[in-house]
Amino acid sequence: MTAALTKNFLPLCILSVLHVHAHEGAEVDKEGNRYLTQTQICEYVATDFDMEAVGRTVARNLQNLQSAGEAHPDLGFQLDYLSTDRRATGKAAAQQKDLLVHTGWRLVEDSGFETSEIRMLIDAALGSPMIPPNQIDQLVRRLAELAPDPIAIPNVMREGHLPVVNSQFFLNIELLNEAIQQHRYVTFILGAFDKNRKLSRTQPDGSTREYRMAPLQLLVSKGRCYFMAQTEHREEPIKFRVELMLDVQITEDAVPSEISAKDINVAKFREQHAYMMSGEVRPVKLRVSRDHLHAVYDQFGPNVHFFNEQEETIDVSLESAMYSVLFWALQYYRFVEVLEPVEWRKELERAGCSITQMYANAPGSVSLAERQ
Repeated sequence: MTAALTKNFLPLCILSVLHVHAHEGAEVDKEGNRYLTQTQICEYVATDFDMEAVGRTVARNLQNLQSAGEAHPDLGFQLDYLSTDRRATGKAAAQQKDLLVHTGWRLVEDSGFETSEIRMLIDAALGSPMIPPNQIDQLVRRLAELAPDPIAIPNVMREGHLPVVNSQFFLNIELLNEAIQQHRYVTFILGAFDKNRKLSRTQPDGSTREYRMAPLQLLVSKGRCYFMAQTEHREEPIKFRVELMLDVQITEDAVPSEISAKDINVAKFREQHAYMMSGEVRPVKLRVSRDHLHAVYDQFGPNVHFFNEQEETIDVSLESAMYSVLFWALQYYRFVEVLEPVEWRKELERAGCSITQMYANAPGSVSLAERQ
């Protein structure tokens, strides 16, 4: 590298060293932040950029960068340093002056997140039933480092049992996201958890489910992550739980343009398929207790319309897949009535009769087949 390049690009090289080698700092403050010494910075500049940098030149550039970062926050970086007072010699000693010596430097990187935003992301990770414990710990630590202020991380250690998780979960996310970006088919095996909390490659009946799918999108619903995909023979998206997928691989085959061009509105899809069940989306009318409108928003989002307001109830119109409404109506049967479609009322009638028969008789008197 020429002398001109050395002089002009040294500040950028120093910033790069502070970023790349931050975790190798020899000096540590009370909060555990690591600082690179001036000697370390000189060495990394030499090894990373094949550039000779003397201590005095590096020190001057560090001070200039620190001043520039403070004076111009829009530059996007800020330098912090550790310092100590050192007894002066010569004229400074005669004037009884101590020297302020910088013992270490670090790049204070602003993630752009507020502490409250990082706290929400951490709580979402801790509350996820899909992520293996060791990966949660690593993820939470990395998120906490992005917060401007310290975060009191709650203790959510599972005691007495191992969680039911898939160690390939994050690898699946990475591969599926890549396949979506590249518009290429993916192959995988859909596993199932057994009574020993292990993810098996076979289903309870002993069969193996192998798939080759055109990827559409990923979405999260009710704490679970789903892979939305499609085949050439079916218009409606098919949904797979990512934590049940094994041996995900991206093929060399390109997805047809009529599929890859689809732009799935995941928010709308989630509202219309709240339990991620398949089925035709149809207009629905409900009668809901006025005290439980929050349950309507929780299930179907804000895209609902109210009419026929009474003292205790209000009617609601929306669009949804059948089982997203039926399961929810059974859950909130004390506060919700399905008015239309009539066929869905018949389904609920059959479900109610089956439930009544099951609990009005001795345990086990109604078989699984009779409940279908």
